[in-house]
Order: sequence, then C-alpha cells, then structure tokens
Amino acid sequence: MRHAAAPLQAPLAALLAAAAPPAPADSVFLEENGVVCIEAEATESRLGDWRLHADSSFKDWVGGFLGKGCLQFTGNQESSGPPKSELDFPVLIRNAGTYKLAIRGLEAPLESGQGDKANDCYIRMEGQPDWKGRFTKCVLLGDSYRWSWNIKSEIKHHTFEQAAYNLTAGVHTLQVAGRSKNFFLDRIVLFKDLSDKEAQSDTRPPSKRVPRAR
Repeated sequence: MRHAAAPLQAPLAALLAAAAPPAPADSVFLEENGVVCIEAEATESRLGDWRLHADSSFKDWVGGFLGKGCLQFTGNQESSGPPKSELDFPVLIRNAGTYKLAIRGLEAPLESGQGDKANDCYIRMEGQPDWKGRFTKCVLLGDSYRWSWNIKSEIKHHTFEQAAYNLTAGVHTLQVAGRSKNFFLDRIVLFKDLSDKEAQSDTRPPSKRVPRAR
C-alpha cells in the first residue's frame, strides 16, 4: 500500500532555488521560433495545494521528471474536485498564430490504487473562446506511474481534444488548477509549427524568462 509523499525538506528547496538562475520578478516566458517550453515548477504563483516534488527521500518517490522537479497536487480527492490553487504561466508571444498545447504529467493513485484516479487537472487560456477560456478537465490517457504526454482536454463526456489557441502577439496567460489529488505536473509546451514529437522532446531547453513590459 502506497502512502502520500512527505513534504519537501526546506534545505533542499533552498538548494534548488540557489542552483536555478534568478528569474526577473513578475516575468513572462518568452516564445522563440514558435515554441514556449515551461517547467511547471518555474511558476511564480503561490503553490497552495501544489507541492514541489524534487527530493528522492520522499516516500513513494516519483522520479523521471524533466528539469529540477515537478508539482504534485495534494488537494481534493483522487477521484475529482473543483478547481483549486490556480497557477499562472504568462507567455510572451512574438510570432502570432495557432499554438497547440502539450502537457507532460503522471497519475499516481497512491491512496485508491485505481487506474482511473489521480489523472487530471484543469486548464484554461485567458481570453480564449468557449471551453478553451474556461477551466476544462485535462485528462491523462495512459497508465499509472508512467510519465506521459497523452493528456487532452475533455470537451464533453469521454470526448477528448488537444487544445489549440489562436494567439496574437503579446502576453497571454495559461492557467492550471488542481483537480485530482496526486496528479503530477511536469512540463508545458505551446508550439506552432513543430510536430508533436519535436515539441515533446526531453532535450528541449526551457524557454527564457523576461520582465513583463510595463
């Protein structure tokens, strides 16, 4: 029987912060060549019920994330719940166009042991029409305890679609909120001209962060 992970130890959090290059306060993720690649732990939002998962001394350690860590949602129940602990990911688009969304995540039903639990979050892009601008359930369609890019928006019951946004030049904010406890969020990519495989490359570097224009 698996148990929930222990909280991140403060010394490790300090080490991670020291190791990462300082980001400008109130910064945005810069799109270059039609791509924005974001590590989930790079959000400047208060984590709330999200927990930085980066310490291999955790019980039920989940490795295999990209970057320096990932975020584990610890609110609600593994079955479901309302949107909680919204995370903002502001992106500065320089090349307008239609951007597809790719998310890397993992379902870890540590409490229920059921493969259809702990497998989703909520996503929206501010200012977009219809379901794309509302918090919509985003579901991992795969096995438990395996990192996957096969995460899609459930636009109606058991009907899934990869989100794509028409983005003008300027700043747009993608928001992620927790839904199912023990869902893990690792990486977010918005991409315009690449194939899914190219966008999801593990070797793709995170996008630069620049100060928000005033």
